[in-house]
Amino acid sequence: MADRSGSGFAGAMPPADLIGALEEGLVLVRPEGLVEFISPRAHELLFDRCNIEVSEGMSLDTMLRRIVESDLVATPSGVDRFQLLEMISGAIEKNLRDTQLLRRDMTALRVSIRELADGRKAISLIEHVLNLMKPVAANQESSGSSGQLPVVVAKEGFEVPPELSEALEFLEEGFALYDEDSRFILCNRRFCELLFVDPEARPYPGELMDDIVLRAGRTNASKGKPDHMTIEEYSAAATASFKSLAKNQHYELNDGKIMEVNGYRTQPGGYLFTLLDVTAREEAALEAERQRLIANQNEKLSALGELLAGVAHELNNPLSIVVGFSQMLEQELTDERQLRRIGKVRTAAERSARIVKTFLAMARQRPARIERTDPVEIMETAAEVAAYGFRSDGGSISLDYAEDVARIMVDRDQLVQVISNLIVNAEQAMKGMGGAAEMTLQVSERSGFVELSVTDNGPGIDRETQKRIFEPFYTTKDVGEGTGFGLAFCHRIVSAHNGLLQVHSSPGNGSRFVVSLPVAKEAGIEPAEESPGPPSSAMKILVVDDERDVADLLVEMLGDRGHDARAVYAPVDAVRLAQIEKFDIVISDMKMPGMTGDRMMHVMTEARPELRGRFGFVTGDSLSQRVREFLEEGSQPFIEKPIVGEDLDSLLERLRDKVEA
Repeated sequence: MADRSGSGFAGAMPPADLIGALEEGLVLVRPEGLVEFISPRAHELLFDRCNIEVSEGMSLDTMLRRIVESDLVATPSGVDRFQLLEMISGAIEKNLRDTQLLRRDMTALRVSIRELADGRKAISLIEHVLNLMKPVAANQESSGSSGQLPVVVAKEGFEVPPELSEALEFLEEGFALYDEDSRFILCNRRFCELLFVDPEARPYPGELMDDIVLRAGRTNASKGKPDHMTIEEYSAAATASFKSLAKNQHYELNDGKIMEVNGYRTQPGGYLFTLLDVTAREEAALEAERQRLIANQNEKLSALGELLAGVAHELNNPLSIVVGFSQMLEQELTDERQLRRIGKVRTAAERSARIVKTFLAMARQRPARIERTDPVEIMETAAEVAAYGFRSDGGSISLDYAEDVARIMVDRDQLVQVISNLIVNAEQAMKGMGGAAEMTLQVSERSGFVELSVTDNGPGIDRETQKRIFEPFYTTKDVGEGTGFGLAFCHRIVSAHNGLLQVHSSPGNGSRFVVSLPVAKEAGIEPAEESPGPPSSAMKILVVDDERDVADLLVEMLGDRGHDARAVYAPVDAVRLAQIEKFDIVISDMKMPGMTGDRMMHVMTEARPELRGRFGFVTGDSLSQRVREFLEEGSQPFIEKPIVGEDLDSLLERLRDKVEA
């Protein structure tokens, strides 16, 4: 350190062990603007990385110019080097606290400037992992010197150089010095501020390290103590760690702050400890870890979504056949026994169709069909569907619905599935409790959100499980009893509705899952539902689908609705037919061999301009970005496979408006 000493400290240098061990860099500048002292840590943080030539005695302006002109500092967007130099100089002139300087390696340096009583400037630098501080151009001045000395002198004849004492007062890092017998020598004011809230508890000259640590533990550092240890055992373990010169030891204080302690050996055989408040850094690290876990979870869900989309796509066409023909058969049959049987087939097929569409919606990370819905109706439907088994086992369900709850804009089928899943999970959690099992279904409104909650009095969930409970494939159930997909699925659906799914639980106190969804905006008076009127006038319709069974199904469904429909099984044949025969509308699949549905529409409307706006699409591939942009951004009428009668009727009504316009 002697080669970096300035003339201002001739004959009165600070202890080398003390300055060399600090994690905080320090630069002192004289009132006339000359650099008086640069600590080794400051050299390491700034100058050594880019071989910047600086020395004590040079002007501050020269030092700053060399920093800015080097490859060390990242220049903010829209700011040139000259402007950056002015910003840094202005920060020093205004004595800014907690500003930042960003190195090109994306490390942020927290910089604080203070003016001492004699007019000198103390510039401190601490390395941070994230950009949490205010920019260097912020207009905030410090309050200046406190006029208090920073150290407690513990040994006769031990003196801190007066040129350094006031600068040490303003270090963000605390330090304490002990002799070879572990007796206290000195500390700076920051050390006492961090560890000893009560001035009466602060160290005194010659006191043993063991006693100081025990007093700190009893007064301000007991929060991090393990439950199985007494405060005496905890303090003794900490003292042993300090004396072993352990590095990067973290301790939680009673006020929630996290302290990082580093130990060093001094030349005479004593101890030097530095103490740094790393609360913000640890919080930033925890947030970064939380974001990493979220990104990891989203990646898993995305991969799972692609898998589900592929499976759903393969199921679309056969499910369309089952759903469509079962609906048609139900309308034709008259025998009660046959009607009951086909009704069960239709119900199961429609349920399967809804599940497949929900899978597709999950893969797209957005709801399939948004409509204004009564949340109480969602809860009642889910209870009717999912709570039968729970009641059969002797469990009791309480319903708590607030009056006049606002409507929500949701995909009704998806939200019913979410609540049903939560009810089933609660039932499984209380398995074996019999009549002691209780579940409460609640709907309420608070602060612009509607809350649908499912509460049970089961065994509860520990904190570690709660952290992972919405991860895909994570399950606490035995092999064969759970996939770990249900709650991840629920979380994805609720998030897609701009809502929040939360769990509140603790071991032995049951669990409460809450779905919070934004209240729907006010709408006009909803018209009363009208009974179906007489069939609309027939349309001549061209159906195009490379899946023959699906095309034929559509033709039959359209025929039952009084329309004249004709099917072709290739886009090229559809183009040829449209050139020689007139059709009111065209209903086409999107993904077909040889030509996609949108390309076919372009070719056909070139020859028959009257067909513009009269195309409707049936798709099982709306997950594709290109297909989604075409259908949604182009406002093309479409329905998704599996095909159900209600969806087809809705599509026909939209296309009829185009025909009659």
